[in-house]
Amino acid sequence: GSMSGVLDLNLTSLRDTELAKVIGEKKERIAQESAVTRVAEKAEQLKAMNKPIITTCGYNDVYVCCTDVFSAKCRELDIPHIKILSPGKHSWPYWGFALEQHLWHFQKIMNGDNLGY
Repeated sequence: GSMSGVLDLNLTSLRDTELAKVIGEKKERIAQESAVTRVAEKAEQLKAMNKPIITTCGYNDVYVCCTDVFSAKCRELDIPHIKILSPGKHSWPYWGFALEQHLWHFQKIMNGDNLGY
């Protein structure tokens, strides 16, 4: 699951200042390390698991575009995923709310309960 995730590293303003500390100096690694790229590389494995990925983000969050891009890639590749957008921004109050949503979904997934599909 991802809460307010920077799922496409190309879309973060930190790409030019902080990213090198995490992935090194080679700019081509930005695309390689992005979840959008990784989900495409692992598409067949993810589909075979038949367990959805959950992404949540506040629609006032600076990274909501990453959630949208990631979800579009999952739809393109037919990877099961749940995308929840709700009021909120990149903040602790939002993440407390989102964590409850994730845990609810994880419990349903683990129990094999109906998720509507």
